[in-house]
Amino acid sequence: MRDFDLTLSRHFTLRELLITEHRDIDNTPPAAIVDRLRWLCNDFLEALRGRFGPLRVTSGYRCAALNTTIGGAPDSAHTYGCAADLQALDGWTPEDMARWVALSSGLPFDQVIDEGNATAAWLHLGALRPYHEPAPRRQALRFRSGSYSQLQLLPPAAGRVAGT
Repeated sequence: MRDFDLTLSRHFTLRELLITEHRDIDNTPPAAIVDRLRWLCNDFLEALRGRFGPLRVTSGYRCAALNTTIGGAPDSAHTYGCAADLQALDGWTPEDMARWVALSSGLPFDQVIDEGNATAAWLHLGALRPYHEPAPRRQALRFRSGSYSQLQLLPPAAGRVAGT
């Protein structure tokens, strides 16, 4: 599969879901992964885009070599084409997006994680991986300073606007 400009959904292309700074690693997915990425985009990412506006995909599919190089979880949903890390471009925080996914979206997510480090913050949205759990775990987590905790799922304040 070399058509990186392939449209996966209304607002996402294959190129966006293959993004990596590691140019020396061939992150070209097999056809089955492309099909899974199409499902991820249509059934999950488009819902987030519809609610939060344009999104930047900071990590999508990762081949095994790329996943190892960046220190990803050994059985990461990214390696199955079932996860994406995202940033909203209209001022919404990963926490805003995670709460919406967990409380209001109705999406059958497996994991939603408000992630961040000293220089960036992003939302990890994972769907059910094939041949794993029988049903989505619906884990809502926060990851900071190398550890996970439960995301506090308080409903967003009424009338809140992006970035405030």
